[in-house]
Amino acid sequence: MKNLIKSVLPVLLVSTVFSAYSASNSSSLLQGMEKLKVLGSVLYVAAHPDDENTGMITYFANERKMKTTYLSLTRGDGGQNLIGPEKFQWLGLIRTQELLEARKIDGGEQAFSRAYDFGYSKTPEETMNIWDGDTILSDVVWVIRKLKPDIIVTRFSPDLGRRTHGHHTASAILAGKAIDLAGDKNAFPDQLKWVEPWQPKRIFFNTSWWFYGTRDFDKTGLVQLETGQYNPLLGKSYGEISAESRSMHKSQGFGVMKERGSDLEYLRPYDALVKVSDPFQDINTSWTRVNGGEEIGQAIDRMIAAFDDRNPQNSVRDLLAIRGKINNIDDDFWKLQKLKEVDQLILGCLGIWQEAFFDKAEVVPGSSIPVSLSAIYRAGEKVYLKSISCQALGFETVLNQELSRNTPFVIDDTLVIPGDLSYTVPYWLENPVEGGRFVVNDRHNIGKAENDPEIPFAFVFEVSGTEISIEEKAIHKWRDRVNGEMQREVVVVPPVVACFKDKNLLFPDQESRNVQVLLSAKQQVKGVKVNLELGKGWKSEPSEYVLDLDEGEERRVEFTVTPPKSGQVISAGIQINTGGESHSLCQVRIDHPHIKSLTAVMDNHIDFVRKDIINTAELVGYVDGAGDEIPQALEQLGSEVMFLNEEDFFDGSLDDLDAIVLGVRAYNTVEWLPNVQDKLMEFVEKGGNVVVQYNVSYGLITDEIGPYPLTLSRDRVTDENARVTLLNPSSNVLTTPNKIGMEDFDGWVQERGLYFPNEWDEKYEPLISWHDPEEDDTRGALLVTNYGKGTFTYTGISWFRQLPAGVGGAYKIFANLISAQNGS
Repeated sequence: MKNLIKSVLPVLLVSTVFSAYSASNSSSLLQGMEKLKVLGSVLYVAAHPDDENTGMITYFANERKMKTTYLSLTRGDGGQNLIGPEKFQWLGLIRTQELLEARKIDGGEQAFSRAYDFGYSKTPEETMNIWDGDTILSDVVWVIRKLKPDIIVTRFSPDLGRRTHGHHTASAILAGKAIDLAGDKNAFPDQLKWVEPWQPKRIFFNTSWWFYGTRDFDKTGLVQLETGQYNPLLGKSYGEISAESRSMHKSQGFGVMKERGSDLEYLRPYDALVKVSDPFQDINTSWTRVNGGEEIGQAIDRMIAAFDDRNPQNSVRDLLAIRGKINNIDDDFWKLQKLKEVDQLILGCLGIWQEAFFDKAEVVPGSSIPVSLSAIYRAGEKVYLKSISCQALGFETVLNQELSRNTPFVIDDTLVIPGDLSYTVPYWLENPVEGGRFVVNDRHNIGKAENDPEIPFAFVFEVSGTEISIEEKAIHKWRDRVNGEMQREVVVVPPVVACFKDKNLLFPDQESRNVQVLLSAKQQVKGVKVNLELGKGWKSEPSEYVLDLDEGEERRVEFTVTPPKSGQVISAGIQINTGGESHSLCQVRIDHPHIKSLTAVMDNHIDFVRKDIINTAELVGYVDGAGDEIPQALEQLGSEVMFLNEEDFFDGSLDDLDAIVLGVRAYNTVEWLPNVQDKLMEFVEKGGNVVVQYNVSYGLITDEIGPYPLTLSRDRVTDENARVTLLNPSSNVLTTPNKIGMEDFDGWVQERGLYFPNEWDEKYEPLISWHDPEEDDTRGALLVTNYGKGTFTYTGISWFRQLPAGVGGAYKIFANLISAQNGS
């Protein structure tokens, strides 16, 4: 083994974000000791990220000291995004991390099922059908058997009589079914190879005033909990912590104000015969619930009484003795849980910190990488670093090294990345979505919030003869001049990745288009062959590039693609051949400051859409809203896009525009819009064309959206295949410059639209009606009016989903909207 072992002075060594123990202070250590006393577990169940009641999770985890887990059935893939253009599975990645950041704040843990958030659903029956309810039910049972909760709390009611999001009601129904099945050995018996039946004691619906529509509701039979306490060890009330946690759901715009003072929550038993004043009434959550546990509980009490906040290392001897007793109990579930907690406390009391630093953030299988493995302890006496190992890399070094207090111990080495190490991809995205659920091949991944570490290192310390192992993810870190130390997890990538510049490509006529491909070399590679995978009748020039690329080089190559005469849609890919392997993989990276950097190495195929479309809007102004990819779609249609700010409405910049399009939720997010509303209407009056995309009905910054009054509602059509009626087929908007037919509404994704107006001035003309099954028609999806010499359109149609998805008919209709002329 090549390595250099050295001791150095503590320079720029700070704790990594991956170790809970690293940032331990005396208050958190004492809080952890009190939690060590409690053997109780809560499972909170709902449908989406941001559905969870962070106040309840904070209360159970910190006041009651329970192991508290939030099971979100979906990852929120079908929601909207207020912080960027990411949608579908990419939004699901963001919302997964937002949940994990929230749990870091409120003290809970996180789990998921395989359910895919396919968008708003109006009934639980539809939800169950699309999810394949039995599959998701098996996931809930699996999570219950794994986590062994004493009680289950649902955010939503299982009452079928209430109209709410179908996912919400379905989550409550599934929890109600799963609580009985989890304890039945005949239910999902294939799971019993790894888990055993478990019967939670009771299940509650976490109701509140919003469920009843008034704060003055009948509280008979409800369990009342005070969740507004102040925790002096944490220095905050649970209301403050809860608000900080909830405000991590930034993609959904769920930042909230901190609350202080009394806050009452209510639980309604699913079973009306259950009469309790506390959710854990008659449930033993002390150490006496396990054989031999009474002595452990007493030992923890003595340790807490003797705790010295200025010398927490003095508690290590007690913790080691408690650890030995825990190791001898016969309840494997609580043994593993409490050994993990006591090990965290021991390492925290000793001020132990460890790190696995890689010279690069991205590693290629078969390559070598310089690494630096560090450890330090800062309190107490005699800590040994026994070994450091990484099974993924086949690395182990046995040290038996006594550490010098407050002096970092460092091993510098060069390690080889195995050639068969898998590329980084979230486990639930390894396969295409099947119906309404993710396909997960490894049973043990079901329920997990995210992948196990790609390259985990095990640091084994010895304290007074007891070995304690702690896992640390491999990281890369660097200095940012503004933010100081920055870091990201190490990921595994191919030697070269290639991505299309666009998410889909529209060919509105038979003219050739230049298709850009972005190449990124993760190591030096010579003779890389790059070509496009195209369907019959499609041609590219050149047919292939052969390139030499240096490590870190990014290069853009361009293919001229000629489509066939007839309309068709193909799935086009990029084939990369590096000599050693051939693939069509792209590296997707998502960076937002409130979550960790995300990487996924995914197959890179996009749709090439050949469809005859005429667009007469040459220059289109765009007002960014909450974030969407409509500007790129406009460019696909051949329009030049000019992004508009407030000043542009006053300096003559609008004079040359053919149309102005407002991004999604612009009237919810762009604070200066009311200042230019008169100028916007003046643009229409003088002959301009304005298209306003959907806004939500709450949180509008002005009610004056159009030239005439209209009222937004929560009306939507969730069935993407809902039958369409053209209310005025001869309207210019539906005939000019493109004739719109029923075929243009085929192949849509997720939904038709949302937040349609339900009241409007008679000067508006509705052009489309549609409805979900067993509902009345909605007519507010596309409203058009003439105003002066120009045309104004308000549309709640989900263009922000259809156009990036490459739906040709949606492109054709949108071309008509931006090309609209007075007289429509």
